[in-house]
Amino acid sequence: MSFTNWNDLIIRYPGVSRAGGASDVSSAFLNFSDNEINGLLSEYFTVPFSSNNMTAVDLSLELSYSRIGVTKVEASDAIRKRVMERVARIKSGAESMMLLDGTVLKSTGEVVYSSDKDYNHTFGVGDVSEMFVDSSQLYDEDQDRN
Repeated sequence: MSFTNWNDLIIRYPGVSRAGGASDVSSAFLNFSDNEINGLLSEYFTVPFSSNNMTAVDLSLELSYSRIGVTKVEASDAIRKRVMERVARIKSGAESMMLLDGTVLKSTGEVVYSSDKDYNHTFGVGDVSEMFVDSSQLYDEDQDRN
């Protein structure tokens, strides 16, 4: 799922139109840049990001622009390097992510994934003899099929 779009890119970088139209650029660059940003930050934030995350949008647009090739290679490399430096700062917690409404998202520097390796589950299956089928649930499911 893409959180950037052609309009965002063309407003920031009008020269991008030389690379093609909206569908060409979106499918060839924007979607892949969004996926790369999601992948780079997925250990530290819940992804996929949405269009209300201004930092993720900014990073993805910069990355897309560096990929499109309307600038010199050195300039593209410098933009990509700057994006990767920002990603490293965000991961470490030295830089925060901002949402449209002003919400600040800050990494603690720890991975967000968890496991149940050492966790004793509180709830078990229960006594099978006390389980029953809810007749209203069966009726609702039947009505949904019709």
